[in-house]
This record gives sequence, C-alpha cells and structure tokens, in this order.
Amino acid sequence: MNQSIDRYNLIYQHYPSGIQEDDNSFSSRNLIIGKGKELEFPEGWGGGKGEPGVPPIIYIFEYATSLIGTPYRWYVEGSDVFNGTDKFWCENSSPPSASEINNNDKSIVCSGFINLLRRKCGLSIPGLHGNIRGKYKELFTTYPGGTGAWFYYLHQRKRLEKLNMKMKYPKGTLLLARFKDNETDQGHVAVVYNDDVDDAKNINDQLIIHSSPDILYADREKYRNHGCVKVEPFYVSNNKWRYKQQSYYTHVCYPENWLALD
Repeated sequence: MNQSIDRYNLIYQHYPSGIQEDDNSFSSRNLIIGKGKELEFPEGWGGGKGEPGVPPIIYIFEYATSLIGTPYRWYVEGSDVFNGTDKFWCENSSPPSASEINNNDKSIVCSGFINLLRRKCGLSIPGLHGNIRGKYKELFTTYPGGTGAWFYYLHQRKRLEKLNMKMKYPKGTLLLARFKDNETDQGHVAVVYNDDVDDAKNINDQLIIHSSPDILYADREKYRNHGCVKVEPFYVSNNKWRYKQQSYYTHVCYPENWLALD
C-alpha cells in the first residue's frame, strides 16, 4: 500500500533482467480450465480433497469469506517474522480456521490472506524451500509469501498478465501491485470476488476480497488493529492507492494458475 504516493512514480516497473529461465511446468501440465471457465481440481492435485459435490471455487471461497472481519496489522520490519502462525501464514500445511486465528489474537496481511487460500488448496507458498530461482532465491527463502515473493514466483512461471481495465475477470483471479519498500508501499494482492456482472462491464464493476489497511503505516502504533479482511468494489481499492490516474494494480493471474497449479 502506497503511503507516499506523491513521491513515487513506480507503478509500472520493468521485469528484473536477471530472470530469464523458462519454466516448462506450466505448459506441460494438463490444465482443466481456461480463462473464465469454472475452476476444477486437476487429477492428483493436493488440494483436490475438498468436499464431495462442492465445486472447488465454492469450497475455496467458503473459507475465504469465513475470514471476513479478521484483523489486518501492518508488517513492521525487524519486529515481525515470516512464519506460518501469524500475519503472513507462510507454511506448507493445512490452514487454521477463522476462529483459531481470531481467538488467538492473530492477524492477516494482504499476502497472508492469499497464502491461507493457497494452503487451503494444498499448494506451496512462494519462496519456501527454494521454489523461486535465481539471484532472489535466498532473499525470498528468508522472506517467503510476501507480495514480492508472489510476483517473482508467478513471473518466473509465466503466469502473469498485465491488468486490462476494459476486461472483466473470472472469480478467483489474483490481482497484484508490486512491492516497492516497507514504509511507503508494501505492494498488495487481492482476489476477484464475483464475475456475475454483465458482459458489457469491466473490472471496475466487480468486487474484490482482500485484507487491507484502513489507517496509514505511520499511524500504526495508535491502534491495535489497522484494517481487516473485507469485500469491496475494485475501484475503491484501486483509486485509493493509484498514482496520477494510473491503476494501482498492474498484473493479474487467472485462478487456475495459482489455485490449481503449484
């Protein structure tokens, strides 16, 4: 989230030059769905247990909506750690329930929300166990599951596309704004919540679900909680943080490429 918008014109950044390896796992996997089609679990997929007769996207979103109202608390460098028991929830295991998180006075940052959904699918967290290659491997092994780790993880696997503001996106599409730094813009991730809008509509007419702050990073010490998991119109979030009429969110990843593929 951008806290010094006037100082930063970094919305559209070039990809890092050091990442050029091809990842053949994407093209070689048998993806059951295409853009805009109903999400199905691939055969043998770890998250395919779900519930009999319940479409996977419904199964995933039942968990996502159960987290609504769970506190958001800003990440503070030096005092917070990247682990599987708070904020980032970066651990390759089954996720806790909403009641477990709230009863233990824990919180969820934006990428922590995405990591919990990923864990619900039985898939790995970006950065854990060296699943990001190249010169950033060590960095994201130390700081897994953050907005930067998610961006590089998906970029290396060629699963990112630039956001097209004229399109509407399928439910479950991941929206990304790149990490800049800890104090001015920690980046952001959100998920498209609905796709039942008219074909003439676009992303601005859709809802998103995400964990986001309601107070500035600079004011974090004045409050115990800084925001929460919520559902709101895309344009509210995008316009709140955008710079000089540019979209704050810059990239998307379709649901089959992060909820059904490791």
